[in-house]
Amino acid sequence: MKEKEDIGKLIADARKKKKLTQQELAKILMVSDKAVSNWETGKNYPDLTYLKDISKYLDIDLINLIVGKKKKDYNRIIKIMFYTLMVILTLLIAFLLTYFINNYNKFKFYTISLDSKKYVMNDSYLMIDNNELIFSLNDIGDNYDYKVTLYYLNGNNKYIIATKNNYKFIKIEENINNLDYFNEDILNNLDKLYLEITYVKDDKEVVDNINLIVKEKSVNNKLYYLNKSNSKRNMVSERVITLLNNNGYMRSDNNVYIKNKDDLNLEYNIADKIYTYTLDKDEMKYVAFYQIDQDILHYEVEYQGVVVEEFTYQNKEVSCLIGKCDNYKELVDNLFNEYNLLK
Repeated sequence: MKEKEDIGKLIADARKKKKLTQQELAKILMVSDKAVSNWETGKNYPDLTYLKDISKYLDIDLINLIVGKKKKDYNRIIKIMFYTLMVILTLLIAFLLTYFINNYNKFKFYTISLDSKKYVMNDSYLMIDNNELIFSLNDIGDNYDYKVTLYYLNGNNKYIIATKNNYKFIKIEENINNLDYFNEDILNNLDKLYLEITYVKDDKEVVDNINLIVKEKSVNNKLYYLNKSNSKRNMVSERVITLLNNNGYMRSDNNVYIKNKDDLNLEYNIADKIYTYTLDKDEMKYVAFYQIDQDILHYEVEYQGVVVEEFTYQNKEVSCLIGKCDNYKELVDNLFNEYNLLK
């Protein structure tokens, strides 16, 4: 039986480890040489009266001797587990320390407005992180053809950062390690940024110099990612607004951005994160609602006010609700050709 063989091997290994012959072990246990030989070859079990002595003289755990398994080195296992845990903790501390050094006070987000009652500037910001600087100024309203110059004033020294005719917006993106438009002096004195606004009114040139109000909204100066993630979300919203402005969308009173071209009407609801696509063509009306957060597209095709085709589109799979939905791919592609310009 395997149990006899296991016990026999256990006794033989322990005896050899003690450098004892079968005869010497037999003498210690006061049994015959043949009895020891029979134990080790698995022919016989040791009598229960000898198990305690075998355990004592050969340093075999009694329980392990009975079941025929070698004693586990629990101390060694515990040491291995301890050192493994210490290595993991050391690596974790090193990672957190590196993260802390690389990110402490490195992410900053600022809102920008004008110190003026004459002009209003919305949705403008400055974002700085480890790798990137984004400076974005949106339109200042009114109907004049403005020429706008962004500059930094240090005493009597005027440093021009950017100039734009027929002003709609200014957006500057830079590598934080290789700044062309900004420098450390400007970034340390953001209260010295100004706009020079020039336009013609009643055949006279008007020039206004207005200080920018740059307010810090959140700084990632803790290990927690909360501030950074919140600012990132704000930054994403600001980026979308900039892209909407860049692509000809106009903001309505309810903060929905709208774009009309020919028979196509596009709407981007930032608050609800819904993008709407409506096309009227040849007595057909194509209406799609794209729920951005859920990545679900609901599409309807109407003919003279009657829905003749309806489907949903998610994870590249179409679920046809009304009609055959044969043209779903073309319809989906048309919507995303417009939406992808805003990503």
